[in-house]
Amino acid sequence: TGGDYVAYMLNLIFINIIAAVGLNILSGFTGLISLGHAAFMAIGAYTSSILTVKLGVPFWLALPASGALTGLIGFVVGLPSLRLTGIYLALATMAFGFVTDEIILQWQSLTGGADGFAAIPPIIFGLTFDSYKKYFFITFISLAILLFVAKNMVRGSFGRTLMAIRDSETAAETMGINL
Repeated sequence: TGGDYVAYMLNLIFINIIAAVGLNILSGFTGLISLGHAAFMAIGAYTSSILTVKLGVPFWLALPASGALTGLIGFVVGLPSLRLTGIYLALATMAFGFVTDEIILQWQSLTGGADGFAAIPPIIFGLTFDSYKKYFFITFISLAILLFVAKNMVRGSFGRTLMAIRDSETAAETMGINL
């Protein structure tokens, strides 16, 4: 129905805004180019789905766990990339994206390969989110929390640090900022 389509589109818009805010913090505030952003989204989505479908973990635990695992993988990927800037960082993140895509396609027993696998509707506090209209509340609340955290993060000392790195890495390092 038309209402489901509108809810579906709003869910997609909110998910893409969440991705864009994360990319804006990286690219807009630090000036670093990442071409592997979609890989991190895929890791988070597959982690959440695998935890709920294959391991039976409740959605409200799987969601933060998937964020934590994605952050840990981002940290591990970021360590060797610390000294890279410009086109070299873009190439490294693009390579990570290709590797992630290939792992998802080839590890069929875990991810379902190119066919993927069906996720179960999230259940939070006994409420089953089995339609786009219901799922809208999860994406909207997630977006609101992210926007609040991102706004406070970039307006604080961490945000000023990111902008200093963007403006001049040499000047930022001279002022004692650990790049």
